[in-house]
Amino acid sequence: MAKCESSGLMAALGVDPSSPWPMPAVLALAALLALLSHLWITSRTARALVLLPTVAVPLAATGVDAVLVVMVCAVGSGFCQTLRVSAKPVALFAAAEVDAACAIGAADLLRLSLVLFLPLWLLLMAFALWIWPSMGVNTL
Repeated sequence: MAKCESSGLMAALGVDPSSPWPMPAVLALAALLALLSHLWITSRTARALVLLPTVAVPLAATGVDAVLVVMVCAVGSGFCQTLRVSAKPVALFAAAEVDAACAIGAADLLRLSLVLFLPLWLLLMAFALWIWPSMGVNTL
């Protein structure tokens, strides 16, 4: 079943799964998809459940260590500052009971996300390329 899912995504990307991709490119794509997934899937648990079979499995078919791809997808799925519904703690401060001067609006969340996106992507890439491998995660 995973083969069908991975071959479908790989075909949609126009990639031959038998040709290996460079590891940084695979991890960069996984990190990008994981960080952006909160825009479509509001629940973090659901994001992880969707990302693993539809992103991690196909990208692992390129020859990159599946553990690294899964870790990138799982950690990246925690980025959820853009929408109130995706960030439940932020939604508390956007409640009507809060003083209007202290309330966090949609524009505030968008600005926060734009500021944090690149640093979080770079941090995720640093962990995937150097920190986790130095801790013993196999990088094939």
